[in-house]
Amino acid sequence: MSKNKIIIILSILFAFINITIYSVLKIDENQRVNRALDSSLNRLTSYYEILMYNQNIIASMAYKSTINKKRVIEILSAIDKTTNEEQRTVLREELYSFLKDKYGVLKKVGVLKYHLFYQIIKYFYECINLQNLAIIYQI
Repeated sequence: MSKNKIIIILSILFAFINITIYSVLKIDENQRVNRALDSSLNRLTSYYEILMYNQNIIASMAYKSTINKKRVIEILSAIDKTTNEEQRTVLREELYSFLKDKYGVLKKVGVLKYHLFYQIIKYFYECINLQNLAIIYQI
């Protein structure tokens, strides 16, 4: 065999070995990246589930502590009974004032908005947003 043929064969063999090693390393790198991303996704999923669980507990406590207050029931009943829009506005403002401190406490635990929905046959939608407190009524 001539010297040129040996150099060509060795060059082709060297290139083939380099391509093979590069391919194996690239596949390994992609697998490591995918494992890291899967691990991060699993961790984020766990954090999200914990957050949702805690938010559900907070929402449930806020609902129970609001709906069980006698004054809230009285105001909502009065809103239900009146047809005078001015009187309803006064009652809504009274409800807002009554729940304002409660919202301050809820805001400290991460609640951004505090909604109160009340339904009867006639639907009315009003949003009061005073100092970042949103109470939405659906009457």
